[in-house]
Amino acid sequence: MGLKKIRIKLEEKGFRVSQKKISSIMKTNKLVINRIRTKLVYPKKNKDYTIRNELKQNFNPDKPNVVWASDVTYIKVNDIDCYLCVIMDLFSRKAVGYMVSTTNTDSLTTRTFNKAYFERGEPQGLMFHSDRGSNYTSKK
Repeated sequence: MGLKKIRIKLEEKGFRVSQKKISSIMKTNKLVINRIRTKLVYPKKNKDYTIRNELKQNFNPDKPNVVWASDVTYIKVNDIDCYLCVIMDLFSRKAVGYMVSTTNTDSLTTRTFNKAYFERGEPQGLMFHSDRGSNYTSKK
């Protein structure tokens, strides 16, 4: 039981004690709190999904709209957790599309790609490179 829970239980019984005082009493009596860390669960990668490495570390294409790279990063905006998906043209090293969402889903990456693809005139023969995370390899 943590300090906050101990304080609440004591208040329920009519005792008003600060968490700092509880901590001091526990240290004096050599009592420790065993914290159980929760393990974060991440979605498993799609085992059926395999793709060859067509890019082969060639990150310098000769012309625009040949290779795009994308990634999603976490940002905090006004105390709200957000995810930023950016697509970059490897020729110019400039963002050709981006979108922000409060959820990191395949919908975020799909909407970002579609927006960039149509705004750039539906380039043909385009290679799209990502880290193959779950939001990029989803079957949706």
